[in-house]
Amino acid sequence: RLFEDGELRARLREAGSERCRRFTWRRTAEATASVLRAAAARG
Repeated sequence: RLFEDGELRARLREAGSERCRRFTWRRTAEATASVLRAAAARG
């Protein structure tokens, strides 16, 4: 289906690029730090 449907390919490519933009090193570090703080607070 992807091979034949150029419009679908373009939409999925754009959606994939947008999703990748949400996963930055900064956000990953902040999420990790948040989990570690929560675990430390529980003792």
